[in-house]
Amino acid sequence: MGTSNSSEWTWTANQIGNFKLSLNCFYNGSPVDSVHTIIKVVDKVNVGKKNILAIGNSLTNSGYVYQFPQISKDVNFELNPIGTRGSTIKHEGHPGWLFDSFLKSGSPFYIDNRINFKKYIENNNLPNPDIIRISLGINDCFLSSSHPLDLIMKNATHLVDTINNDYPNSAIIIALPSTCESTGIGWQVAYGNLDNYERYQLHMRELRKRMDAKFGCGRYKPNIRVSYDGFCIDRIYGYPNNGSHPNSSGYAQLAKGFSNTLNNMLWESLSTLSIERNTSNQISLFPNPGNDKITITGFNTDSKLRVMNVLGKEVYRVENISYSTEIDISNFIKGIYLIIINDRGNCQITKFIKN
Repeated sequence: MGTSNSSEWTWTANQIGNFKLSLNCFYNGSPVDSVHTIIKVVDKVNVGKKNILAIGNSLTNSGYVYQFPQISKDVNFELNPIGTRGSTIKHEGHPGWLFDSFLKSGSPFYIDNRINFKKYIENNNLPNPDIIRISLGINDCFLSSSHPLDLIMKNATHLVDTINNDYPNSAIIIALPSTCESTGIGWQVAYGNLDNYERYQLHMRELRKRMDAKFGCGRYKPNIRVSYDGFCIDRIYGYPNNGSHPNSSGYAQLAKGFSNTLNNMLWESLSTLSIERNTSNQISLFPNPGNDKITITGFNTDSKLRVMNVLGKEVYRVENISYSTEIDISNFIKGIYLIIINDRGNCQITKFIKN
């Protein structure tokens, strides 16, 4: 709320967990609408250095230089930007491009008369991408008459599948498009009037719903998620006078939704991302996989221990644990679990499997 990051409304949690949030709207003192959600607060996770490839349109081409520092600030590990475009902060952003622009001739991924994402990485001597951010869809919605939603979804799925097939161990986050600027100036710059601006907004909103229904919350595949980048922006003061692209502050705000999604994905311990310990102590866990009981050693006696399932739900907690602790997992559901140990200000994380 306000004209800059310094006056925006924020909330800082003093503990992790799930918190209910209600937003109530009033008109002349009378309630007219309300929405409810849950804020999930998680620890930042240290996963070492990760390679990140940003794929997108002009928002990436002109704005990733402002978005990347914000993302790096929001996470608790080092990111290495890769791609063939940009100077110091590399990316793969192309002005005006659509989902299908990356699927045909002229695309950096189009090699030997077909889409070959792996060959793109190899030919350009890029390291394997650990995190892939896809920020597309706005230009597709500008062209709503020639690009119906079914076609946009088909092209988006093709691009996601191509990348995932070549790098199934990478985290893929689709930055959902949104109508960021509220004045319509960006539309007017492109089309000369506001005749179809409302139609474009509705088209964008419906695309978000479809994207979320298909790719959200790991429904499509565990390593694929969506983020809500545009919702984080100040839609009036986050833009310069022409309204077609954000200013530097607006670009930084755009990245916050992605940062939150990335932090949450890593904390949920996707098997695709290896978690590295953050202290000199070495946690030892055995047996792993286990069935009835597991024993954990390698931490200070005043540490706190929590066990979380892959959905982020706490299933076990103990405080002031001893150097060697035994956990009864006989009633746990079969699957992958995270053990999080807060050890004198440091957070150590390891995984185990319940047979």
